[in-house]
Order: sequence, then structure tokens, then C-alpha cells
Amino acid sequence: MPAYVETENVETEKRWGRYVSTLAGMAALAVSLSAPLQALLDEFAKQAPPQQTAQVMEAITASPSLAAELSALAADGLLKGFGIDTAGRLNKFEAGVREGKILFTPTFLGDVASTRPFDVVEADSIRPNNTTFVLGHLAAHTKIPSPEPRAPDGTARDLPTFIMLKMTDEATADLQGWNDMVEAAQVANGGKALTVPQVGYLMMSLRYRAVFFNAMRSQDRKITFAPDGRIDPTPENILALGAALTKTNVFDFD
Repeated sequence: MPAYVETENVETEKRWGRYVSTLAGMAALAVSLSAPLQALLDEFAKQAPPQQTAQVMEAITASPSLAAELSALAADGLLKGFGIDTAGRLNKFEAGVREGKILFTPTFLGDVASTRPFDVVEADSIRPNNTTFVLGHLAAHTKIPSPEPRAPDGTARDLPTFIMLKMTDEATADLQGWNDMVEAAQVANGGKALTVPQVGYLMMSLRYRAVFFNAMRSQDRKITFAPDGRIDPTPENILALGAALTKTNVFDFD
């Protein structure tokens, strides 16, 4: 990884480390939500249709790690809520984080839930939870704000540096979304590690699969999967996915 990215990421790594013990402890237990997170979800239920409220709740509790992280972020005051964007704050996107709040357009959750899975289905195939993937990605952005055109000291970043930082940031968030989604599938599999065919079905059916396919096809850098289907956020995997993002259509969330 380029030196300027490594230097900028030192503080990022420290902030990620704040959550390690909390996440590990909660993921090892039955899924539970912190009181601050439950309060935010209760507020969301007041403005969102019941089906969308249930979809978000189910996506969070499907992955113990995601539930733990969002619980920690809410308790720490970094996650400030969930909401339906009726004021156009998301601009061209369908979902995103704005001032610590995870927002969705009125139709986004329905679109994500209705994504058609891959045609070839085996008896033990597990459908990916696209909402879990999106929330995992957005949780990463809630925890670590996206890079700005100017450095913390106010100096303008040159374009190559800014692009590299943005791609690194997005790739890291995508890996978190993928790993949370794989964990949800493993829970649905009775806690057993996923087989290669099961991971393949997840990949083929994921709404946001294109970037992972591009990373797998790359001749220069390829992502490396763990035996259970997870993708560790190593510098090599982040660079591979970041490079693939430059060749992939923009997601409908940021």
C-alpha cells in the first residue's frame, strides 16, 4: 500500500481497535442489541413502514458482528439513527450515511429485498441478505468518515492521492459488508461453515456482486478468500477490491 495511505490509516486503525473487544464479546453470544441501538430502531419504526422496519431489524440480527458493531456505534454516539430520506439529502444515491444517520430512499429497501437470486439453486443454497451487506458497508462509513478532498491539516490533496484514499475506504466498507453477509449465511446454515458451492451461490446471487467478480478476474491483483468464504481486510485484498471498483459501475448506495 502506498506510504501516504499507510500514514493516513494509522489513526483509522486505532479507531477500529476501540470496538474489537466489544464486537468479539457480543458475537460470541446470542444476538442482542444495545439499549441505544434499540432506541434508534424504535424511532425508525415511527416513520418507516412495518415491513421495512422488520427488514432492517432482521438484517442486523442476522449477523452477530453487525449487531455488535452497530450497538457499539450507537452507544458511542457515532450512529445517530436510521431514517427514510424524503428531503433529497442522498442526492443521486438510494442509501447512505449523512451526519451519522443511515438513510434510505422510500423505495430502496424494497428494491434490495426483491433482488432475484441466481437461477441454479441446490438444496442447501442460502440466499444472501443484501440488506445485511448494505448495512455492514454503511456501518464502516459511520465508524470512519469518508476521505475529504482536503487533508486534516487543511491542505488540498492531489487527485491520485484522493482517489486512492476513496477507493481504499470503499473497498474496506465492501469487505465489511461481504463478511457480515457471509456470517449471516453461516448462522442460517446452522452455524456450520459454508461449503464452496454455498459461497459460490452467495456470490452469484448478491445484488452487488460485480465488483467482486472484477476483483477475481483481475490479472494484476486478485482477492483471496478464507476457507469459510470471508475475505480478510488485508492490504492486498483492499488494493485488489479498490482496483476493481474503478472498473465497476457505481453502487446505488454510498
